[in-house]
Amino acid sequence: MKIRNIVLWGFVAIISLGCGGPSSIMIKPDATKNIRSIAILEIKQPFYQMMDLSSATPWGAISEQNRAKEIKPKFVGILKKEKFSFNKYLTNELHKSLRKAGYKTYAIKVKRDEKEIFLKSYAKYKSAKVDALLDLTPVSAGYVVQQPMISSFWRPETKAFVRLVNARDGAILYQDTLMYGYHNTFMSAVDLDAPKKFHFEEREDIFKAGNKVIVNGLKDAATQVAAYIGKQLEK
Repeated sequence: MKIRNIVLWGFVAIISLGCGGPSSIMIKPDATKNIRSIAILEIKQPFYQMMDLSSATPWGAISEQNRAKEIKPKFVGILKKEKFSFNKYLTNELHKSLRKAGYKTYAIKVKRDEKEIFLKSYAKYKSAKVDALLDLTPVSAGYVVQQPMISSFWRPETKAFVRLVNARDGAILYQDTLMYGYHNTFMSAVDLDAPKKFHFEEREDIFKAGNKVIVNGLKDAATQVAAYIGKQLEK
């Protein structure tokens, strides 16, 4: 295994288990008063996974990681066959949600470090026509099962970090962590539930449900994340 892959797996595992992550900053009631336009910074592709996160032992976790690596090409292949890109779909949903909340929206291309949750600096993305910048990173997206004491069903998941900053001075106006599908009781985050129609007994049942269902589960994850953000920033 390449060192780069080991580092990436470790980074995703740390985020998935809920270690670290940005603190929540709730938007103040008057913070959106002078914001009329928001630029959505380019959203990077998440780490796609189909993984059992319920193992209570290190050797069990290693075994599942190997199994997840074997399954991933099949899973990603389905997304490609259906021409589905989670980050692009999420971007479109976010534009719709923010416009519904009362904003003009724009898109800005950015360069990100692979392990970077938020951009280190927003200075180069200042624009006279934009009042705020929205930085959203979906760290992972796929299907997981969590601890049996919480739920034994496989379901779609995404974990995303969101931040809104003032486009002129970079001041953070809003920041949060969103977890759709998979909920970690040891991590402070907004929990968004996956509908029961996307719950599966076994990993194999996900594939049996068909490509459209698999993609629709991820679409629901993106839609819920975008809708929640739009609701928080509603004017």
